[in-house]
Amino acid sequence: MGMLGTQEIVEIPGVESYDTVLAACGTGTMAAGLIAGLQPHQQLTLVSVLKNNFSVKDEIKALLLEHEINNKRFDIRFDFHLGGYAKKNELLFMAMNDFFSNHHIPTDFVYTGKLVYAFYHLMNGGAFERGSKVLLIHSGGLQGNRSLCNNELIFDTGGLPL
Repeated sequence: MGMLGTQEIVEIPGVESYDTVLAACGTGTMAAGLIAGLQPHQQLTLVSVLKNNFSVKDEIKALLLEHEINNKRFDIRFDFHLGGYAKKNELLFMAMNDFFSNHHIPTDFVYTGKLVYAFYHLMNGGAFERGSKVLLIHSGGLQGNRSLCNNELIFDTGGLPL
């Protein structure tokens, strides 16, 4: 059901105009849904938040039918986990705070913060063609931030949902 729900994200009118779609990847269920709904001209880049999660590519493919994966362009980046699942550091917090300052969108250090960190790194490294449209999919879940100390993030991490 999660895969089917995620497929609907990339089927929202207007999403087809994006050249590249970026999303965080854990178990691969969301990734499979995105791949199934992806347009042939789009590139999906998945950011693995787990260290040494190399089997996830086969796990994603196992969730998809042949017609759902044929002619789809996707890759998985395994180099932005920052030490592993739910690991954090100052570089991650800087990226999360910068993203919040610029876009007023909070992220979490477990999934979406690592997505933002990867996006900045890829963008600054020239991974996207100038003028291309890049869509970052925020998969939600901010509750992990409640475990952080005060002042690590510039947005509220306390009791109320953001």
